[in-house]
This record gives sequence, C-alpha cells and structure tokens, in this order.
Amino acid sequence: MESKSVHRVTGNQFPTGIEYAESRASVAHLALHVTGKSLQCAMYDLDRDELVWLNQFPLVDGDPEHATLQQILKGERLFDSVFRKCSISSTPGEFSLIPSGFFDASLQGSFLDPSVAPSDILHHRIKKVAAMVVYTFPGAIEKMASRRFPTLRTVSFAGLLAEYGATHSTGGTHFYAHVADHCMVLVVARESELLLCNRYEVRRADDALYHIGNAAIQLGVDLGSAHLHHGGEPDQFPELQGMLATYCGHIHSLRDALNVHKTIEFPGSRESWFPVISHFLCEL
Repeated sequence: MESKSVHRVTGNQFPTGIEYAESRASVAHLALHVTGKSLQCAMYDLDRDELVWLNQFPLVDGDPEHATLQQILKGERLFDSVFRKCSISSTPGEFSLIPSGFFDASLQGSFLDPSVAPSDILHHRIKKVAAMVVYTFPGAIEKMASRRFPTLRTVSFAGLLAEYGATHSTGGTHFYAHVADHCMVLVVARESELLLCNRYEVRRADDALYHIGNAAIQLGVDLGSAHLHHGGEPDQFPELQGMLATYCGHIHSLRDALNVHKTIEFPGSRESWFPVISHFLCEL
C-alpha cells in the first residue's frame, strides 16, 4: 500500500532507514493516531530523545469493518518489532471530564450517551489536573491493534490536549484549538489550571471562531490579551488563522511544539501531525 514515510535524518541524509528504526524498537515509543482520512504513525527513541520515524497511510472512508486499517497493521514491516511503549488515539468522538476523586470505572458509561456500546467506552487519566476523561473509541480498532502490539495503551487525544495545555499554560490564559475532520477540540487553561475542555462540530471557519469567542465570554476572558494556539488541518479552513488574528492578541501555532524535532521533514502540513506527536510531548 502506498504511504509517505520519513526516517531520522542527519543534515539532508537518511541513515539506515527502516533498518535503523527496527534496531531501536526495544527502546522506542510507537504512537498511532487514526483520523477519518489516514493512520498517522510516529516512533520516538526514548533513550536518545529523538523522533526517528514517521509514516502516514491513507484510509478508506466508510469502512465499517476497518479492513484497510487491518491490512496496514498486518503489512507494515516495522510493526513486526516489539516496542517499549505503544499508544493509539483517534479524532475525538464524545467525551466527558470527571474529577479523579469522583470517578468510578464501573459507572463510566453513565457519563456518555446511553446509546454508546460499552465496548466503545474507555477512560484516560489526565495527570496534570487530577481528572479522568471518559471517551468513545471504536472497540473493534482497539481489539485489532492490541493483537498487533502487546504493549498498546489507548488514549484520548482530547485528554492529551488538556494535559499539554495545562502543562504549558503559564503567563496568562491560553486557548488550544485543534480542528480536524470537522471537529474542534478546545482547551482553555491558566497557570496549570484547566478551565475548559470541549468538542464542537465545525463546518465553517466562523463556527470555530464562534465557539472560541463564546468560551471566552463564558469564562470572562479577554481574547485580546489571551494566547491562542491553533492546529489541525490548515486546508480545511485556510482563512481561520486570519480571522483569529483579528480578535486574539497572541496567536501561536501548535506546530511550534514540534520544533525540537528539526531534523525531521513532516509529510504534508506540520500542524496536522500534532495529535500523534502529543503522545510523546505528554510523556505517556
């Protein structure tokens, strides 16, 4: 199957390619992120503190049996390795945040729509703010990936964005907005305190702007003095950045979080890789 793959580089030269990645698997963290369009994969060397491999595979839209994903997991040569850590996330569906002290795993289904199958409900601890996120994740995908990767941990991207936001929210109020698959995850944090974490359906750029502005009003925050970090699929709403700059005093791109990996060329938009790289940034 055709894919875009990039390995560790020194200057403009590739070293040993897939062989090098395979040789580092036992000390590496493999992260996977499933979107409506693709499977993103990244491998991070925990001993050497470097990103060593990226791969992006297209997925078939409307594939209820996940046959394409199963073919990728079985066919990719690197996946025959055994990794020190392995994690998987997806474009967020429904989720809910609960303070850790009030969380009961046996009742987690009560925090989501009752129509959601119990096999599709998982939970993820947000360490920085002592909270649990209960979220939906396709049980069939988790089962399929768990068979391939014995060390697999399933995580919530919304939870990862909340963790990242709470960790980096010094010097004022920070908004973190990630837009992909017509879904915006919005996190607001201030001085390590999580103020908001929510998901919104967005069909146009002004939908995203409305939800960000409404969140600011509800929280009593002046957008003109706040920091807004945006990321996702820039081709979905190319005009959004300009619209945000009109109202927000400090605009940042979530791509800035990846600048420690300057030796890696990211296929396509660098911003769109934030979800899978966030697995490493949050030190799972």
